[in-house]
Amino acid sequence: MFCPKCGYEYKEGIKKCPDCGEELVASIEEKKHPDFEMAMLTKVSTEFDALTLKSMLDDMDIENITGDYTAGYKVSLDTGKAWGYVMVNKEKFKLAKEVLDDFENYRRR
Repeated sequence: MFCPKCGYEYKEGIKKCPDCGEELVASIEEKKHPDFEMAMLTKVSTEFDALTLKSMLDDMDIENITGDYTAGYKVSLDTGKAWGYVMVNKEKFKLAKEVLDDFENYRRR
């Protein structure tokens, strides 16, 4: 049995997720990868910057992914002092760059 919200697997007989209270299901669908290519938009110095930029991109219907360099595998990346990164749908990169420019101009105030 699986929690559709948390994704955790539990023994047979358990009906609700002990963590979130969601009803368990027999199976969950695998998360699908996007049907488009992603391109690196920028590195961000804080989680707050990542979430703010993500919100601005969402408002413009630009598909995006934020990532934290401290989570998951550490590959030999030149991360500098960056907290993480923001990637966008490659087809909407030009528009995303305009959003990034607006974000950076706002930060300079």
